Amino acid sequence: MRTVLRLAIGLLVLSGAAGAARAEWRQLASDAARHGSSTIGPANVSAVLWQATQDGVGRTLVIEGASSPVVYGGRVYCNARHSPSGSYTANKVVALDQGTGAHLWEQVVAKGVLNSWSSPAVDAAHVTVLLGSGNKLYAFDALSGAPEWTTQLDRNVVNCSPLVADGLEPGRAFIVDYDPFGGLGQLYCVNTSAFDAGANPFQPGEIVWVEGVGGTSGATPAYADGVVFLASAAGLNGFPDSGVVWAFDVNAPAGSRLRWSVLIGEGFFGGVTVANGFVYAAGYSFSGTGDNSLLAKLRASDGAVQWVVPCERTSSIPIVISDRVYLSAGIQGFGSVPKAQCFRDDGASATKIWDTYVDTAGAMIFGGWTQLPAVAGGRLYLGKLPLSGDFYGPATDLFLLDLAKLPGQSGFVLQQRAGLGSSPALSDGRLYTVGSGGLYALATRGDFDSDGRVSGGDVQGFIAALMSAAPTPQQLALGDFDGNQVLDSNDASLFASAMLGN
Repeated sequence: MRTVLRLAIGLLVLSGAAGAARAEWRQLASDAARHGSSTIGPANVSAVLWQATQDGVGRTLVIEGASSPVVYGGRVYCNARHSPSGSYTANKVVALDQGTGAHLWEQVVAKGVLNSWSSPAVDAAHVTVLLGSGNKLYAFDALSGAPEWTTQLDRNVVNCSPLVADGLEPGRAFIVDYDPFGGLGQLYCVNTSAFDAGANPFQPGEIVWVEGVGGTSGATPAYADGVVFLASAAGLNGFPDSGVVWAFDVNAPAGSRLRWSVLIGEGFFGGVTVANGFVYAAGYSFSGTGDNSLLAKLRASDGAVQWVVPCERTSSIPIVISDRVYLSAGIQGFGSVPKAQCFRDDGASATKIWDTYVDTAGAMIFGGWTQLPAVAGGRLYLGKLPLSGDFYGPATDLFLLDLAKLPGQSGFVLQQRAGLGSSPALSDGRLYTVGSGGLYALATRGDFDSDGRVSGGDVQGFIAALMSAAPTPQQLALGDFDGNQVLDSNDASLFASAMLGN
């Protein structure tokens, strides 16, 4: 015990770092603009803080494989399958405690259509969590799970996640339904605020307006500065129209909401992101090999096309960090392969910087058309889609990539962790992701203050765990460096080495 105390005192002397700022991941790709990034993320995912394997009545928790969890108010929300008698009959929104993974509540919704991997979204202004499933958009109280409202749509939702227009008053949410090979897909604007006869003459959940957007599948919209953006698989006449990128003024009257629409050259089957005053979208072409599809950048104000370059086919969302555009793309077979790609945005043109498969002569296979990357601290977190069996199932592996390096260089792959990795969410230095075993919360071992790394700010947390007669599972996961399920002087030495970067 004296040895442990001496080590604890020594660690206190070395400490002094400040705590990290808090961050949440309330929608698919983090926020309304779909930036897909956070200020901090784990330097590695060596610690499993918890694994949620069961629903509220002890059945296996089966989360929609390619969907992303979202994080809000100390809770994690996911879209899971409901199989009360062993047969998949419906879906459900499941809420878990962010710190422990404990089951808090679940609410059954309509069964997802065509293996839809729609993710939830949180409306923080009204403390509700939304999910589109079947032909409805649902809202539940984010704390209690109580039903708030349900909106009937004209068609089913497939792979499209709800959009909450953060900061907009009155509150509005958006969802796009499914008509992939016709031209009848629609964008719905749904009220989320309380009724006010003058300022907001709509009940919560009431449709404010609807706009036709052509052929649609997975057309997750994004929002910025009073405008909603999305990309469709075809125009209003359906195929063989080219894909279209759309922009609608949220508060404009009927007949004048369309700000602009631009034909690009192929169909879009995923979401868009808005960054630095521009809209980015990546397409999916069903024929050809290699870079058979298109990545496009358009000016958000008027739709002026800045550039269009070839990319691998995808239903994912481009992630834009400074002058880099990161894309998860590809499918196993059909002239394609799962990969990650990076493009440099030169303003009026773009150049592909790297391709994980091509640049390593096929040695690196990860990512894929269903996977959405997350970025923080110069690292990219990306799952690997299944290469056989259930192609819509959860990722089989999670990869951490060093964005300061190139594929093939030593250290480009910082870590690979098996059994999980689908479209991760980042919050408070932690990573949340789906795997075949349920939902996982991952962290850097030793990171007690949730800043994604091991530093002096973690000393007090480690000492509290070390001196505890009964460490919590989370304390044990973070502090057990030698893996013997006991916190002792050897862990203290290893923690000190980690803190000093040894």
